[in-house]
Amino acid sequence: MSRQKEKTPKDRRFRATSDQERELLEIVSSLCPLCGKPLGYYKDGCFIKNYEIAHIYPSSATPAQRRALKGLPRAEKIESFENVIPLCLDSHNHQDFHTRPDEYIRLYNRRRQLQDQRDALRDAAKQDVEEGICNVMKALAEDANVCVVRLKHRSLRVSRKISEPLLRHKVEVNVASYFDFIQGQFSALDAMSARTFRKIASQVHTAYVQAIRDTLSQDDVFAALVQWLQSKTLQDGTVCEIMISFFVQNCEVFDELPE
Repeated sequence: MSRQKEKTPKDRRFRATSDQERELLEIVSSLCPLCGKPLGYYKDGCFIKNYEIAHIYPSSATPAQRRALKGLPRAEKIESFENVIPLCLDSHNHQDFHTRPDEYIRLYNRRRQLQDQRDALRDAAKQDVEEGICNVMKALAEDANVCVVRLKHRSLRVSRKISEPLLRHKVEVNVASYFDFIQGQFSALDAMSARTFRKIASQVHTAYVQAIRDTLSQDDVFAALVQWLQSKTLQDGTVCEIMISFFVQNCEVFDELPE
């Protein structure tokens, strides 16, 4: 492949500020979005970088790259925050000179997905949760007598709301195993303080509405809600997954799929 490039003047190339660089690392969870390698490590208290800020659509595309990527979606401005992403050194080297259309669109879509998921999590983080949900989750984590009972009528509603098979299976198992226990805990809370459950359910639904604003996949919405709940309650991630599954079954999370 010819490496002759259409030069972009150095003073026009995007240069991430330190704040933008930290945000980009946060977006990708400090892992290379192409190969999964850590983008750095700590040695003697110092962070050693193993990444470069890469352009998704090449900053100085070769003629062959311009032909290969013609007609594909791209950021409005090539020299912009939206068109860059941290990549490990090996992935960046490959991306610079061997960009095939499938590789490009994979990275373009991954950048948008990660940004959307982070934005949804930020929005959801603004929603508070009632103290009561923490008590229910602690009881769930501590009670060794929760029984696993397959409840087909309970999982039926889940199957009508989730199209992604692995997520649907996980939520169905959680609902069949823990729905009655959680419902009983919430009923006990309501007996002590009227409308407690309605307040909690409303807060979960508000977080869900925030999470779907950016048209995330159902997997990403579920993950964002689990992270939100974990940040608010400091409970184990598995317990948070079980609790969000409860609210899927209880109708606060996900709408019924069209026929």
